[in-house]
Amino acid sequence: MKTSKSRQKERDEKLQVIDSSAIVAMEVSAGFQSRVIALTEYIVNQNAMKDGQLDAEIINNAHQEIQNQKITSPWVQHYETCLIFVYEFEKLAKEKGFVRDATEEELT
Repeated sequence: MKTSKSRQKERDEKLQVIDSSAIVAMEVSAGFQSRVIALTEYIVNQNAMKDGQLDAEIINNAHQEIQNQKITSPWVQHYETCLIFVYEFEKLAKEKGFVRDATEEELT
């Protein structure tokens, strides 16, 4: 059983936190970006389905919330986070010359 002294010690220990104004550059692989896309699809599938199908109205409403910066549900905020990451990754990949044209056949 923990004593009050050991509980106090646990509360007094410091945690490392990242400054909220920090901008951290990191290298990310295309494989990781694919995982973020899969996460984005999962978030949408869990929240924008109606009668077993994606509901365009739910997705459009989410996009409107994001565009108007009036997000009303946590899933839309997480969706926005994923969209920002994918957009920034693709933008940098293009700038660095990592993007090429490919047919659908080449991708399967």
